[in-house]
Amino acid sequence: MILLLTPFAQRSAPTRPARRFRRAACLAGAAAACLALGCQGILGIHDVSRDGAGGAIGGGDGGAAPGEGGGGSGGGPAQGSGGGVPQSGFSIALDPAAARVVRGGSEELAVTVTRSGDFAGDVELSLSDLPSGVTASPVVVPGGDTTGVLTLAAEPLAIVGSAAPSLRASAPGEEDQLLPVSLLVADPPGTLDQSFDGDGIASSGTSHEGRAVVVQDDGKIVVAGVDGNTWGLARFLPSGALDPEFGTGGLVVGQEGSVKSLALQPDGRIVAVGTRSGQLAVVRFNASGGLDQAFGASGVATIDRAWISGSEGFDVAVLRDGSIVAVGVGNPGNRGIAVRLSSTGDFDRGFAGSGLFSMDERPLHSVAIGGGDRIVAGGTERTDGPTFLAARLDPDGELDPGFGAGGVAYLAQTPYNDADLALGSDGKPVLVGYALDGVNDYAFARFTADGSADTTFGGSGMVNASGGGKPYVRGYGVALQADGKLLGAVAGGTVNSGITASILRLLPDGTADAGFGASGAVVLDDFPETNHLYAVTVQRDGRIVAVGKRSSLGLMVVRIWD
Repeated sequence: MILLLTPFAQRSAPTRPARRFRRAACLAGAAAACLALGCQGILGIHDVSRDGAGGAIGGGDGGAAPGEGGGGSGGGPAQGSGGGVPQSGFSIALDPAAARVVRGGSEELAVTVTRSGDFAGDVELSLSDLPSGVTASPVVVPGGDTTGVLTLAAEPLAIVGSAAPSLRASAPGEEDQLLPVSLLVADPPGTLDQSFDGDGIASSGTSHEGRAVVVQDDGKIVVAGVDGNTWGLARFLPSGALDPEFGTGGLVVGQEGSVKSLALQPDGRIVAVGTRSGQLAVVRFNASGGLDQAFGASGVATIDRAWISGSEGFDVAVLRDGSIVAVGVGNPGNRGIAVRLSSTGDFDRGFAGSGLFSMDERPLHSVAIGGGDRIVAGGTERTDGPTFLAARLDPDGELDPGFGAGGVAYLAQTPYNDADLALGSDGKPVLVGYALDGVNDYAFARFTADGSADTTFGGSGMVNASGGGKPYVRGYGVALQADGKLLGAVAGGTVNSGITASILRLLPDGTADAGFGASGAVVLDDFPETNHLYAVTVQRDGRIVAVGKRSSLGLMVVRIWD
């Protein structure tokens, strides 16, 4: 029998690699029987572990655990290599092994049962080890049926956060089957996540201004912040506390110059870009926060002054081969520049033919890596603008003629400055920035994968919005969710009216997502506090993380339910 668990709701947390639950001890008086049949047979429990893709071990692509044989795609009964363990008349698999329930609501989990051999009886399904405030009544799948539904119900005051309850399937005379379920107890979309430092807002306790953020696969959050002429890093645990295993008490401070962006390498090393001694600089840290001595000169690689008289780094990305691409602005000429470094921090002098890609009067402020390792950069077109610009380069640094006009695309609407770029899985670049129309309202732009204005977004490829009644509101950061929704970090106002920061969410067509926060926005507006948000990203489980500064806290990290 195969058991499939599928949430009815559209939202679900990503599949979490399962833990293996084993009954490891046999009673001393039953030692002989244990040797003959194995402890699992004596105790009547069969435990199925899962791979990260959602298949039962013993089933095709999932592979088999040590001591277990394969069993065909989808996971048949796991076969003990010892040969004497009695097998149940059913086996179980979850697809996916994840569920999400919102406080004050419920979530239905559909369970599909497939029986095998001579077994045709009832199967009882139950969940154990549920978090406080979450309940689920057992259900029975009658012998003639193949589907049952478990209903998770969360009280309004249930504990939010991640949990790992167990699903048990049992039948008279058969071995019980156990599977772990990845459960996320959440609040409604656009709500501050109270499982993060108690109120959804954490601080490093320093006066730094958070400028960039990345989230590791383990849920730890790395933030880069600027404080005057120095900068540093902070790493937060998923709980919102500073990570004591990073730097000194979670902090790495006192770096020379400024920082604008971060990227993560697959091995956990952290790459930062900014400016040092008047030139674009790339700095790499190991996973514990120390400078990576195997990179550049003691962890720092600075652009060659023979290429350009002065430069500033704005964004960085890591390619699949471990090489690093950084973009920024060079002088003279307010030029957009891009460079590529090897995994050891050496500048690739064959990139773009000379080692430096350059475009006059087209400063570049953001970069992402697309299909085929093509480099997509966002910037501002100043020769006929200013307006939003996107450029696409091949991995060797040459403009891609299949994008826009000779590799460069820009919108007709003026005047706008860009600040950040995100690249969709469909190859469409999305930019955020602000208008230079005397009010400085924020704006978003989207291009098609070939560099045309995407008219399915706002009708013209651009969405321009006011700052909620406050002047000088600018867009600083942008991110894309897996469902194509767009997130923006914006901030602005005046000292007299209050400096307000917001996280906005737009639907793929550019309209505000009314189901997120208040009419599509989460607003931090608590005058006389001043709030700024400069960068936003999305965790693997969908939760939203933004960074900036609050006047009473210093460096600020905000986590929001998606």
